[in-house]
Parts: sequence; C-alpha cells; structure tokens
Amino acid sequence: MIKAVLFDFWNTLIFHEAREGRRLENIRIDSLTQALSDAGFSVSRMGVESAVEAMNAECDRVREKTGQEFDSRSQVRMILEKRIPEPNEVLLENLWKVFTRAIFSIDLKARDGAEIALLFLKENGYKIGLICNIYNTPGVVIREILRKSGLLRYFDVLMFSDEYGLRKPRSEIFLEALSRMDVKSSEAVHIGDAPNMDILGAKKAGLKAIYLQLTHQPYPSNIPKPDLTIGTLHQIPEAIKKL
Repeated sequence: MIKAVLFDFWNTLIFHEAREGRRLENIRIDSLTQALSDAGFSVSRMGVESAVEAMNAECDRVREKTGQEFDSRSQVRMILEKRIPEPNEVLLENLWKVFTRAIFSIDLKARDGAEIALLFLKENGYKIGLICNIYNTPGVVIREILRKSGLLRYFDVLMFSDEYGLRKPRSEIFLEALSRMDVKSSEAVHIGDAPNMDILGAKKAGLKAIYLQLTHQPYPSNIPKPDLTIGTLHQIPEAIKKL
C-alpha cells in the first residue's frame, strides 16, 4: 500500500523552455562580470565565462564519479579561485546572490497538472516529498520558487542535494527522505522524468517508480524499468491507484 509519494523538481514540477536556459547562462555570466567589476576587479566576460564552465565541468566530473554534491557557495569559490585566491566574505556573499538568484530572471512554469496532482495526494492522506538535484540553483532558492508557484504548502519533506551532500541516483537521499517521513521503501513511490537519476535511484532504494515521459527518446536499456509510465501529471491519481 502506497503511503508516500516523492517527486523530482526540475522538469517534473517546474520547467523552463530551452531558450530560457541559454538566456539564464548569459545572465549569470553578465551579472558576475558586472559584480566583479563593481567591486574593483579587472575581469573580462570571456574570463568569467571560462571560469564558470570550468567549475561546472569539475562539479559534473565529481558528481558522476561519486554522487557527491557541491553547495552553491563552494561553486562560487571555485569560479573565483584562479583569479581571486582569497576573496572576502562580503564579495563572496554578493556574488552568491548574483549567481543563485539569476534563476528569477527567466520564465519558470509549473508543469500542467502539478497542483491538481499534489492537491489530490494531500486530500487523500498521502505524505508528499521532494528530492531535487541542484546544479547552480540551491535548495534555499528552490524553496522560494516553490513558494512563488503555490506548491510549497503541499510538501511534508524537502530534500536538496546541496543540503544533504549526496544526489540522485544515490539511494541514501531517497532513504533519508523516507526516514523523515516515517515510511518504508515498500510504501513509497517516486515520480520523475530522468531515468538515470529518478528511476534508477528509486529502484535502488527499494521504492516503486513512475516515469514521467516528456520526450520521444527511447528508454535506456541499461536502466531498471519503471513500474508505470505516464505522459502527464494529470495521470497521477489513476497511476497511484494501480500501485
């Protein structure tokens, strides 16, 4: 019997168009360059862009190898380390705000059916959790996105990889969420759009998994199959009943 439903965040509940993602990258680079210039440092946009790309590449390398996560302040320090070895805390805090709050400069959208599905689950007594891998937007900012979208009030537990230190598909982050909800793995299902993160991680941790299929890409043959596949969040009530 399912007692808890866990959700992925990016693309599953909240998303942005591809062009907005590219715009976000440019906004981050421009804002960091301007903030450093305003602080009296001689930097070029190209140099800042190169530093951000190097930071992202290094973080992705470690994430892929170990499943460990970098918090956003560490990311900002990595961007600066080759040019400003010992930045002061005021500068770091200012750049952190510029870096992490750039997300509010683009158009974020709630996935169709998100609130309807969450309301159904809440009204029917299910515990609701979120497990989110961060990239350049930390959990503290994602909470704000959830609040602005009206979805925050539905969740009993929020798990962010920058706060926990590990990311999907590591089973530990799923099990920690379930521990906080006082629910067994066999009593929970995770819903997400990424087979290599959401479905693999859920199955490794002993949860059931629902795959939100948003593209026509074939399902990876080396990833455990989901228990169910849906094409829209409107299908969640019926899917949960089937489990």
